Amino acid sequence: MFPEIASLELRHAPELNKRQHAKAMREALKSAAVHHRDVTLGKHFKNVAETAPGGAYGYSKRSEKYTARKLKRFGHSRPNELTGRSKRFVRNNSSVTATQVRSRLRIRFPFPMNDQRRAEMEAITATEVAESQKLAGGVYAGGAKQVVTK
Repeated sequence: MFPEIASLELRHAPELNKRQHAKAMREALKSAAVHHRDVTLGKHFKNVAETAPGGAYGYSKRSEKYTARKLKRFGHSRPNELTGRSKRFVRNNSSVTATQVRSRLRIRFPFPMNDQRRAEMEAITATEVAESQKLAGGVYAGGAKQVVTK
């Protein structure tokens, strides 16, 4: 079973029938999941405050030996990225599905992940949830306006 990372709640627009509401919800939830994949997950591979040890994403501190070796051999110290293979897999091999009830972002990795790395990749901050809610609400409202004006 997949864990629920974040939940969004949108109110039913009274001018929409059930089918129109379902279509607008599906589009809103799908756009929120695509935004999460394209924008939020991209932060997991950058040196930002959230990815610092003890930051909002809960990343653990990497050993000094590992960090030095990574910097010497690959020329960077970005988190969750050694050769860039994981980053490419997240962007290119993920799939987004959506229904009127929920959307799901399935991410494939080129190697098995332990629980710690999985928790780091699944982390999402409260501001990112609020951003997704705002985006989904806007897409839902835009879908509702399109249906009403037709």
